[in-house]
Amino acid sequence: DNAYRCYWFERWEGTNSQPLQIGPNELPPTNDNVKLPTHIMSANWTPEGKIKYLCLSSPLDRFEGTTKGAGAIFGLLVGGGLSAGNASV
Repeated sequence: DNAYRCYWFERWEGTNSQPLQIGPNELPPTNDNVKLPTHIMSANWTPEGKIKYLCLSSPLDRFEGTTKGAGAIFGLLVGGGLSAGNASV
């Protein structure tokens, strides 16, 4: 329905090896490997090829990864040592 949109899957993974600064608070590195659940991305652009916006879905499988279902920035914060509890119920 939109010739200027593309969908794809992403799964972010990394290691928290540096301190995480959140405002005035700093969390020490956990050195943990964090794997976020897979999510869908989409990009919409103009006929001239300029990106209008990107869109990120919620996690597809809350049992995938190491973040207890937390995705996007919330999953990255879990990898940085913040507790999400049961992020995805």
